[in-house]
This record gives sequence, C-alpha cells and structure tokens, in this order.
Amino acid sequence: MLSNISTADAGNYTCSASYLAMGESAWGIIEPNTNTRTINLIIYSSVSTPANTVIVEEGNDATLSCLFTGFLPINYKINWSGLIPSNAIIANHENTQYKTQHGSSSTRPAVQSIFIIKSAKVADSGLYTCSMSGTTLRKTILLMVVTQKTSWQVELE
Repeated sequence: MLSNISTADAGNYTCSASYLAMGESAWGIIEPNTNTRTINLIIYSSVSTPANTVIVEEGNDATLSCLFTGFLPINYKINWSGLIPSNAIIANHENTQYKTQHGSSSTRPAVQSIFIIKSAKVADSGLYTCSMSGTTLRKTILLMVVTQKTSWQVELE
C-alpha cells in the first residue's frame, strides 16, 4: 500500500506473490509458483470550468468558477487575475484584497474556487484567469457583461 505519495513516486511498481508449497494432491503435483504484475502509477491533475464564456446582464452578479482535480499540492494558493474590480469576492464570500484562496494542510481530490463580481458592469467584461501555485494549472474564462435592451413590438391592424 502506498501512502503519502508525491509526484516523485510516479512510475512502474512490481507486485509479486509466491506460493512455495510442493507435494501431491487430488488434483496432481503442486509446484512452487510466482505471479508478477506491474502497476503504472500516474500522478495527474487538471483544471476545468463549467463554461469558457460567461455572459451576464449588467447589474447582475457574475460568477466564474474553476475546479482543480487530481493530485493537488498541500497548502495551495489559487489566484484570480484579470481586470479585478473592487466589488469582487472569492470562495468564502469575503472581500479579499489580492483575490487569493488558500488551501488546507491536507490533500483533497478536488478544490473549487468561485469568483463573484457583485452587480457587474460592462467595464468588468474581459478575460479572467484562475491558477494554482505549485502547478502549471491555469484556466482563462471570458466574461461578457451586456446591457439590457428593451424590445418593442408593434402590431399593425
């Protein structure tokens, strides 16, 4: 059993089981036997988003999300970059000056980071990137904030 693995543990492992008894039985002669299997341990991680483009109407909250999965570092730091407005909040719904989410001291198979721009404005439109320190994981999301247009329909009799 492997425990406390790290990226340095990736590679091939060989497992052998031996049966060393000898003699005769009702089924015939029993001879020593060894079975060997090779296991390839792959350490992976990835980042995904529910949408590569998020479109919201001006005045509504814009919610951007990144999901980091796989082998993630302990005490990670998730950064959001882009045109960061002052009314943005991250994950724990508290205003943070640098828009960073810090990890725990234990590993988890997945970590989600949610970035919210309250009452988004057209000027908030642009590219926003989430990234995790200690990895090459990063994902960019396009935010488009649109204005509401009133549509008029005229019926002629």
